[in-house]
Amino acid sequence: RKLEAIAVNTIGDLARMDVEILQRKLGKWGEILWLFANGMDTAPVRMIGESEQIKSIGNGTTCPRDLKTEQDVRLVFTVLAESVAARLRDCGVKCQGVQIFLRDNDLMSITRQKKMEYPCCTSTPLINTAMELFRNNWHWQRPLRSLGLSAIYLVTADKHIQLLVF
Repeated sequence: RKLEAIAVNTIGDLARMDVEILQRKLGKWGEILWLFANGMDTAPVRMIGESEQIKSIGNGTTCPRDLKTEQDVRLVFTVLAESVAARLRDCGVKCQGVQIFLRDNDLMSITRQKKMEYPCCTSTPLINTAMELFRNNWHWQRPLRSLGLSAIYLVTADKHIQLLVF
C-alpha cells in the first residue's frame, strides 16, 4: 500500500525511484528495497539449499505464576537448558557462552551473557552459568514472570580445544 501510494508497482519502478524518497516513506527498509531492486544486495551468495550458519540456540518461557525463589528459577532454567542442550547436539555444535533473559512481573527486562571456559553441549554447564549470571544480576525487587536461556558463540562439535594441564 505504501509503495502504491508513491506510484511503485513494479521492481523497475522501485529501482528508478529516488532512494531518499523511499527512505523518507519507508525508513531503513526503503534503502534496503532500493538496493535489492538495483541488484546491490550485500548478503553473501549461497548455493541453493545452503542455509545460514546458526549463531545461537535458545528457549524462553513465560511462567503461569510469578517466580519468587531461586529454586523456582533454577527449575525453569533446568528445563530450558535441557531443551537447548538437546538442540545443540542435534545441530552438531557446542556453545562457548550463555545468555539469559529475565523479565519481571512489571514487564521490565534485562539480558546478560557470559563466555564459558570450554565449549559444551550438555545442560549442566548451561544451568550453572545461567544461575551464576542470575545470582550476580537479579536482586529480587520484583518477582520474575519470564525467563530465557540461549547458547551463544557456537562452534562445530568436532572442533578440538586445548585443555589446561595444570
